[in-house]
Amino acid sequence: MKRKLIVLILIAAVLAAFSPASQNFREPYRKSTPKSAPTKNVLPPPLIKSTAIPDFTETPETLEPIQIPEATEIPKVPEILESTETPETMDILPAQLGQKINCGNKFQFTFYYQPLMSKSNSGQVAKGKFLVARVLITNLTDRTLEGLPARSFRLHGTIDGVDQEYKLHIANSFITSDRWDVGLITDTIQAGSMLDTFLVFDVPGKADNWYLKFEPIAKSSEGPFCRVAIQVPKINYVD
Repeated sequence: MKRKLIVLILIAAVLAAFSPASQNFREPYRKSTPKSAPTKNVLPPPLIKSTAIPDFTETPETLEPIQIPEATEIPKVPEILESTETPETMDILPAQLGQKINCGNKFQFTFYYQPLMSKSNSGQVAKGKFLVARVLITNLTDRTLEGLPARSFRLHGTIDGVDQEYKLHIANSFITSDRWDVGLITDTIQAGSMLDTFLVFDVPGKADNWYLKFEPIAKSSEGPFCRVAIQVPKINYVD
């Protein structure tokens, strides 16, 4: 009897499991798959990170803005102005051989020998011609001078109506003075004493007129004691 009861209970349990109510109870827990097309494995789209676009309108705090100066005006090249001042003119004093020419009562200047002009002198050859003059210079000041700078002597010649200036040829002046055993312009000149020396200039050749500007100077930083323009006596043209 008990056995029949157990069988009946089992049959009832089986019938309950396959009943429609039992199917409806399980349905919500099933996943439905569309029957129209099989599911494909599709890769997900790549992840793109959004990057903020830098704002270039703002100046970074660590950098200071560079200020470019604006040209307000184009600089002008200064014009070359010609001097309107009339150069200092001096009367040219005529001179004879042995004649003493006063220079402001500070110096006396004398052409001792007749000047000569030659292509070569004391073993040196001139670019043009050497004009050689032996002179005597007397110091009338109360100062002892440590020689006279070369720019104390400047020779001028008028060629084709144009006045041209020539500097002292120091090398040939020294060589010639040493050759004739006379003084040099660099020698000490005691107050009241006289210097016997040769002055040599390298010039183009003959000129309409020759004169010497004598402006004795103690030091380059000082002005001249006096100024005088002396006519060069008649020249002996050797060649």
